[in-house]
Amino acid sequence: KMKDCIVIDVGGTSTDVAKVTHGIPEITDEGAVVGGWQTKVKAIRMETSAMGGDSHVWIKNGVISFGPRKVIPICMAAAKWPSLKDKVKKASIPSKIQLCENIQPTKFYIRTGSKPDIMGKTEKELFDRIGDEPTSISEIFTDGLPSSVFLELLIKKKLVHAIGFTPTDALHVLGDYTEWDNEASEIAAGILS
Repeated sequence: KMKDCIVIDVGGTSTDVAKVTHGIPEITDEGAVVGGWQTKVKAIRMETSAMGGDSHVWIKNGVISFGPRKVIPICMAAAKWPSLKDKVKKASIPSKIQLCENIQPTKFYIRTGSKPDIMGKTEKELFDRIGDEPTSISEIFTDGLPSSVFLELLIKKKLVHAIGFTPTDALHVLGDYTEWDNEASEIAAGILS
């Protein structure tokens, strides 16, 4: 067993890092901070990053961004919906002006199964174009791209889930983690590069 090490816990939405010395984790005397409040309760000294294995990796103006939103990794979605791999291969690349977190060549949408309450006309049109199989941006926006604000509303209302490239997909490309569909991750990485 290792007595001195760094412990890293990568979850879906965040990553925690702590140091262990002589088999004991470092403790902070000031206590944990919860919701911005100093608790004065002794706790493990830990650094937390808001990036996890399901954080969305997207590109705009040649800059790679992470999150802030969690998405279903492409490798996982392709294992569940095999037709996704062909859709990733055929993905059209939006113009640089249109690119944003919700409009990416490797971003797909799928209904959650929740029933919509009240929706505006544009929201309803977008929702009707998204099915129970992953739907690409080009399938959703057959007649041009309206503002991505409407997609954002569907996500916030939990009517659709987003599928996109994630650190989990990057691990599949590197061969460090291979639970789902490596090829789908590799195709998506090629498109993003």
